[in-house]
Amino acid sequence: MLGSLLELDFEERLSKLGSLGLEPDVHDRVAALLDAAHDQGGPLDHPPKLPSSQEITGSLRGFEMGPWKLGEELGRGGMGVVHRATRRRAGFEQTAALKVLRVEFSNPSAIERFRREQRFLATFRHPNIASFIDGGVSRDGTPYLVIEEVRGVSIDRHCEGLGLTAREIVRLFLQVCDAVAHAHRNLIVHRDLKPENILVDEDGRARLLDFGVAKLLGPDTHEGRATRVLTPAYGAPEQASGGAVTTATDVYGLGAVLFRLLAGESQRGDEGENRSLRVPSSAAGAVEGIDTDLENAVSMAIREEPERRYASAGAFAADLGAWIEGRPLEATPDSFRYRMAKAVARHRTATVAVSLACFFLLAGSGVALWQAAVAGAESQRARAAESEARRQLGRAEAVTAFLASTFGAADATATHSDEITAREILEAGARRIEEDLAGDEQTRRHMRSVLGQISYNLGDLRRAEALLSANLAGADGGAGVLFQDLLFAAKTASAAGDYAAAERRFRRAEGLAGSVAVEARVNLELAWTHHLVNSSQTERARLSLQRLLESPRSRRAAPEKRASASVALASILEQQGRYVEARTWAEESTALLEPAADAHPVELSKARGVLANIEARLGQLEHAARLKEQAFAVQLDILGPRHPVTLVSHNDLATLEKNLGRFEASAGSLADLLDRQIQALGRDHPNVATTRFNLSQSLVLAGRRGEALRHLEAAVRRAEEDPAAFGARRGVFRAVYGRTLAAVGRGPEGERELRRGLELVVEEVGPKHPLTCRLRVELAGFLVDGGRFEEALGYLREALPELESAHGTNSRELALGQFHMGRALLGLGASGARAHLGRAVDSLRRSPFRHQYAAEISAGEGLLRTPAPDDSP
Repeated sequence: MLGSLLELDFEERLSKLGSLGLEPDVHDRVAALLDAAHDQGGPLDHPPKLPSSQEITGSLRGFEMGPWKLGEELGRGGMGVVHRATRRRAGFEQTAALKVLRVEFSNPSAIERFRREQRFLATFRHPNIASFIDGGVSRDGTPYLVIEEVRGVSIDRHCEGLGLTAREIVRLFLQVCDAVAHAHRNLIVHRDLKPENILVDEDGRARLLDFGVAKLLGPDTHEGRATRVLTPAYGAPEQASGGAVTTATDVYGLGAVLFRLLAGESQRGDEGENRSLRVPSSAAGAVEGIDTDLENAVSMAIREEPERRYASAGAFAADLGAWIEGRPLEATPDSFRYRMAKAVARHRTATVAVSLACFFLLAGSGVALWQAAVAGAESQRARAAESEARRQLGRAEAVTAFLASTFGAADATATHSDEITAREILEAGARRIEEDLAGDEQTRRHMRSVLGQISYNLGDLRRAEALLSANLAGADGGAGVLFQDLLFAAKTASAAGDYAAAERRFRRAEGLAGSVAVEARVNLELAWTHHLVNSSQTERARLSLQRLLESPRSRRAAPEKRASASVALASILEQQGRYVEARTWAEESTALLEPAADAHPVELSKARGVLANIEARLGQLEHAARLKEQAFAVQLDILGPRHPVTLVSHNDLATLEKNLGRFEASAGSLADLLDRQIQALGRDHPNVATTRFNLSQSLVLAGRRGEALRHLEAAVRRAEEDPAAFGARRGVFRAVYGRTLAAVGRGPEGERELRRGLELVVEEVGPKHPLTCRLRVELAGFLVDGGRFEEALGYLREALPELESAHGTNSRELALGQFHMGRALLGLGASGARAHLGRAVDSLRRSPFRHQYAAEISAGEGLLRTPAPDDSP
């Protein structure tokens, strides 16, 4: 078997291995050998490894790891072995379970995964997840982690041993769903859900174990084969095929485990076939109480396609809770339409013949129906139908004639002989609506609506507003027509920065939502959420989007609608600093859109643009620049240089240039953008103020602080005029304005602005938010500059733990705080100064954003060369 696997390419080996249905222990050993074969290089690439304590002693009993003394082995599986361990401290003895890497898996990639499990478990505090106690590295370099010892049995043995009913099993299983949902909220996917990893303790509480192959939400870099480890009976199809692992992977695992608990066997048979959960009749040992609704819920969780499963562990749990309470479920069996589509894909040739037969059959039926209608033409209903048909035909002819004449009018006034632009057609059409259609209000209204929506899509917001406002002020055209006009009028107002008008229109449209189709309601929710993002109501938008993405409406909507929701959520999470989670949603959006790239090029470009912003935040600047350039090129070609979407992309691309150290180029690009934004959107649009702020940052880095101050003053003034439109940005503008004032010698004025900016941000996002802590660091830097070291330390001690938690130990945000901490301690002659400065300089030197911090790096290096007290960290 191993020989045949080694003949395959590395990626093919992974897929083939996952399909063999091996026992987990055998699977892991074979995978380790494949990994070793893949990683082999020359002798200089693999220096001889010194034997560990495990290899020398052959047993870990009695061995000490940190403060822990190991006792008997409790079990082994996957890549680890678990021992009971004890430690004595402060006069008491503590017993726990200590997990250490097995010798045969002690390669660098496995060690890194083991350390990652330490980090994962340290973030969890949940009653249904075994609690993390300790972790570290032994004297010989072997990593270990310590969790509470759970005394219990696997969940399948517990359910079978007690003969639980379906209702009792589901009640217990809901605890597992809650634990998995908690892991997902902490951006972690378990990836190996199976009965053996879920124990039921002596109190009857389910406890989730073993995050050894868990991963952070985000794209897989090449981590070696072990990231694909799965238990075949419970692993999702995308794991076996090497596809993207998301929260949907764990939803599948949950469904497979529940299937096992209810059916008494795994969902995959010995030959790899998929079994179906069926309502039992008189089968021996059948679990009592399974019904069709529960069958549907389990079936939905284990669907082959990730996008057709429950949207989250929470959504699965909600349906299971509804089943317990006897309420309707969101889960539905596969539809006839879906099964027919699958059948068509399998039997395309036969389907063509059947379709032709159906066409002629329906055509014959149509003739018969027409004859019946003629026969009953004297009835009142037939006369009404005929009258309405004539009206519709007359309106269609009027619209056709109007559009034909509009093209002619545009052609006559076109500025170039061989091509008529869309804007020229719109201009001609809008001018002639009121004149040529004065006698037909319904057609006139219809054409205003059509041209208004086209104007909005082309970014001509002034014309869109004029056309749609005329419809809103005119006669009632029916609920459906009014809904569409309100929706586009609201989107137009939001894009134009008139957020109050947009909110009013969205609320009016919401009042009509009950009379329109599901797809239209999804369009409303999406548009409203984009408005909330525009108007800085990010938390409200996040909650709205998550509800939408978990709703049945979203699952039934077209892929591009779900993609739009996913990319909007990604953008919000990026603004909130939740970059890894944001990247997952952005990648989901691009995955939904790429198969239909030709049909939705602009939507795909938006998704790639948001993904570029997230990659930039994560330090992948070159990759981000390539993505953003692709997106910008598409938007420039299709939408033109003055469309709001193109303008936002231009802003992002210019900001990326700043991050890459091209300060003058960034400033020039942003100055050009500012002129085009003012022409397209007007001087008072909120995006104009944001561009001024970004331009000021590039100017400061280019050494042009005087120009920067002028743009900062304008941005602050505009934000103060409309606080609701700017949210936390209002405080950021003022704080950065204050820091810049201080840098040009206007210290007292700068301090007032800095402190006011910090107050405003606290009001918006709270005292512990990473943005608040980042501004505390700025204020501390100002105080250190003025020799107010003790005062600065107070702000830094508040900020640094939160920044480390939010951004990590190697982040620029933490490094800047450590830089000012080192300066303050040095000013006081206190210990620890050099340690903080050294860490700060090292982090900033290695940061992808290092070009922006040349001054701090240089100053830190200079301070490290000066004499300082003996300051062990």
